[in-house]
Parts: sequence; C-alpha cells; structure tokens
Amino acid sequence: MNDHIGLSSNVRTGLSVPPQSVNGTVNGTGINFDQGGAEVMAEFAIGTVGSGATGTLKLQSSLNDNTGTTREAADAYTDISGASTTISGSDANTLIKLTTNARAESFVRAVVITTGATLVSAVLHSPTRKVA
Repeated sequence: MNDHIGLSSNVRTGLSVPPQSVNGTVNGTGINFDQGGAEVMAEFAIGTVGSGATGTLKLQSSLNDNTGTTREAADAYTDISGASTTISGSDANTLIKLTTNARAESFVRAVVITTGATLVSAVLHSPTRKVA
C-alpha cells in the first residue's frame, strides 16, 4: 500500500514577499487559497537585522484580493486573529513560521512591518484538500 501523499499536488505555495530589505511596511502579494481548508502556514526567512531594528510579521486575508467585481465590492485586507509575531535582532538568520486555522477568506498575504532595515521574504502554504 502506498500511503505517500504528493506535496506538490496537495499543497498550494506562493511567494507573498520576495526577498528584500524592509524599513517600514511591505504588504505582500495575496495568494488565492480558495480550494483548500482554513489552514495556512507562512515561512518568513529573516536575514540581516539592522542594529536596534524591531518588527512585526503577520497574515491578513481578503475575500477578493481587494479588487471587487461587478457582483461584489472590493474587500480590504484585514488581520487574521492570532497570526502575528514580533521580531528583533536576535531573530537574524532564522526561519519563522506562522500558522493559522482561522482563514475564512480566499486570499492571504504576508505583511512585514519594521523599524530599521531587515532582510526578509515570506512564502505561504495551504493544503489543496483536507488530508485524513
């Protein structure tokens, strides 16, 4: 019996924040997870953190990527409850994971807010189907 579950066909992955130096706020690209469950995991790769820099990493969701259609108004991104953490200099050169089971809307994006230059990127993952 083959119990292997192919990750490439059962997990949707998207780059929300490409690698960059952040000193302020970066709203990542929204990834459409409408074919999956409520679970989303974000992996924030933290590189160099400037002296005294601090920040917040969080996930936000939107029904329609804040674009709207003829049938519905644009739905602004809002924070997903419990899907945030803070960073400081001690987090340099680490991988920080945020997970949530509270996604209720199709699109999810990563948000990075820092005071002081911080090198960061964010990749989002969500199962495309529920695994028993």
